[in-house]
Amino acid sequence: MTSSEVISIHYGQAGIQIGANIWKNLAYEAGLDDNGVLAQGEDTLRNSHDYFYEDCTDGRYSPRACFVDSEEYVINEVILGPSRLYRQEYCINSTSSASNCFARGKFECYKQLAADFVCSVRRMVEACDAFAGILTYAALIGGTGTGVSSQATLTLKDMFSSKIQNHFYSIIPATNPCSTVAPLNAIMHLAECQEGADIRWCFNNSCMYREANQVLKMIGRDCTYQHVNDIMYQVLSTVTAPSRYNLVKKAMCIHPLDMAQNMVPFPELKLVSPAIVPLLSPKSSIRVTESSLTAEAFVVNHELCKLDTSKGKYLTVCLEFKNCHEKDVKDAALGVKDTLQIPFVGWVPNGFVLSNMNIGREYCPPMGWMRQNEKSLLKVSNHTSIVEGVYAPVLEKFKVYLARRAFIPWYVREGMTEDEFMDAKDRIESIVSTIKQLASEEIPEDVDEEEDDE
Repeated sequence: MTSSEVISIHYGQAGIQIGANIWKNLAYEAGLDDNGVLAQGEDTLRNSHDYFYEDCTDGRYSPRACFVDSEEYVINEVILGPSRLYRQEYCINSTSSASNCFARGKFECYKQLAADFVCSVRRMVEACDAFAGILTYAALIGGTGTGVSSQATLTLKDMFSSKIQNHFYSIIPATNPCSTVAPLNAIMHLAECQEGADIRWCFNNSCMYREANQVLKMIGRDCTYQHVNDIMYQVLSTVTAPSRYNLVKKAMCIHPLDMAQNMVPFPELKLVSPAIVPLLSPKSSIRVTESSLTAEAFVVNHELCKLDTSKGKYLTVCLEFKNCHEKDVKDAALGVKDTLQIPFVGWVPNGFVLSNMNIGREYCPPMGWMRQNEKSLLKVSNHTSIVEGVYAPVLEKFKVYLARRAFIPWYVREGMTEDEFMDAKDRIESIVSTIKQLASEEIPEDVDEEEDDE
């Protein structure tokens, strides 16, 4: 069995709470209880050898995960308190709060925890037979999720250079974020980590609430953060399945660490949006097929971030099917352009990355509020409307703050300079300009010049 271990890092309250829910369910899929002990009748892990490791002292299994926060409260209550699944030596916190400030998280908080963080990551890497890459989880609102994770991402890039791909799962602030300085934090993080991250997944709480509420209202229940986190688990379970299940590693599927090479044609196009279908109530009797899944994913807006696919064009799309027939999967993908008339940019000949995993549903953790579907589809979109849905709203607020120098003195006081804000604005504006140019099918002038030189 070939190893290709993946390390996960969770930053801040949101990243830790999301991680706790994800690892609880992944442990169930692997045949582990809440304390990392193999269930009765299980001799070894069902899957996930690359995501869990066995403790040499008591035989329990623990996730290859590191939890980082500027305070210890969330780590103690969410990670260390409920179960013994996690290892305390991989739970790191500083002695002061990041206070929703990117600058304080980047400079003061990260400085306090940097030594422990680097040591923990090094230990996890040394425990791997073939270290493959890193998955990170954070929110682009608070100081820990933006400031600490930004500096940590750059540190990891220096430590491992081009040998790994850093996947960054981020929650973009909603229209009315809970932090007044969220636009400053988000733009600074998006700009500083553009080089460190190879692909960045956008989740929006309001969009995930919309998807969960459509199911919950059918059974008369209210939507909570637990339901939102369950949807994120559904996405992460599908994304990581090709690297966890040995039965599908050689099938028509794509490793999560290889996705960036197929989904990101240019360094500016790292922001992608996931959508998962179907989400049905437990009593639903709807029959799903490969063609119906594909049509629903493209025709109905199930995007988990603010992405309006009725405007703009697709650059690339990854379709990850579960328990489907390979021929039907290919036929359904061919019908996207021919039958559904979905617009793609013309300079990408195909635009599709197809994956199909036959892993069954016997190991899926029971959610209770949604139906366990034998067939499902995760669509990952690199779409030009990411400008209007993600970049533009946050950038507009950022410019207003910058013009009035609102809250800027607090960031300068923590160690930043005002030139850094201008550089971040210019960087994001350059990304927006590039995406708009690609959507218009225009060929940059420097391309012609390079061809002439050749």
